[in-house]
Amino acid sequence: MNSKDLPPLPEKLEEEIRALRQVKPPQSLVERAFASLPERSASERRTSKDIPDKPRPDGSSAFVRIAPAMALAAALAYGIYGHVRSEGPEVVRIEERAVALPEAGHAWTELHLQTQHHDDQPALVSLEVPTHVRVVLPSESDTKLERQCVEDRCVHKFTHHNGRGVPLRVAVAHPGRYEIHVRHESKKAALREQFVLTASRD
Repeated sequence: MNSKDLPPLPEKLEEEIRALRQVKPPQSLVERAFASLPERSASERRTSKDIPDKPRPDGSSAFVRIAPAMALAAALAYGIYGHVRSEGPEVVRIEERAVALPEAGHAWTELHLQTQHHDDQPALVSLEVPTHVRVVLPSESDTKLERQCVEDRCVHKFTHHNGRGVPLRVAVAHPGRYEIHVRHESKKAALREQFVLTASRD
């Protein structure tokens, strides 16, 4: 049976088929289709003499020409931005200190933060200490802001003004190794410092 032997289609169905043939795919679908095409290898490429120039409708030829440039620009932007973001705050120092514990009580140590990198701008400080570390936060008033960590790790946040207030003071009472992480940032800079205290009792 061939197409001539088939009964004719209803007129309404033929109109719908003709109308369907006139529908063009959305431009966004065309762009996605071209963007997902794999790149041809050098052996598969032909010269411009082998293939005659045929204009593509709806400006898709222009899209094909600029799509690689757009993809390259996006990749470069992502690579640069992602690289900067992944680095995080600059590490200005890692300092180790030996702390001699008294027979009873705490041994206090002063930590002078490198806040001069922020010039005269106030810096938001995030101080992370392990358990059993006591902290006296810098304050411009006479009120002592003393904190005792009873969790595995504690985070204290405060604002530090360069050249004003007192240094950061921490205390330990038991032998061991204590890692203290400090991050301070302002509109000027974002920095990290790490202090490692090794406490022992003679």
